[in-house]
Amino acid sequence: GRIVNQSVIAYAPGDATRVLDFLRNSLRCTDWRQPDTSAGETVFEVAPLSFTGIGDQVVAARMTVKDPESPRQIELVAIRRSDTVSYLTQIASGVTSADTALTQRLARRADERLAALR
Repeated sequence: GRIVNQSVIAYAPGDATRVLDFLRNSLRCTDWRQPDTSAGETVFEVAPLSFTGIGDQVVAARMTVKDPESPRQIELVAIRRSDTVSYLTQIASGVTSADTALTQRLARRADERLAALR
């Protein structure tokens, strides 16, 4: 199934920009492997998502987790307006894939609410 979560965090002046810059740099690693306890491995693949026209700064990516026991896709969108950041995630487990159109609609709505805080 799908799980959607949103968190909003207010940062000290300048810190929100640094956090999103760090997140963007961290997501440049496009794939890695992690051994598991059953002598297999889980493969993680990250691809950027294009979310334009929202926030003062936005970072968006989809992570595909290739795990034989628990395959999943995770979409993450971090939207900054001034010193406030909305973090939106959609987690799709099992055979379900993430619904990017849903993530985009929710991200735009989150951005509207952030803009209203000003």
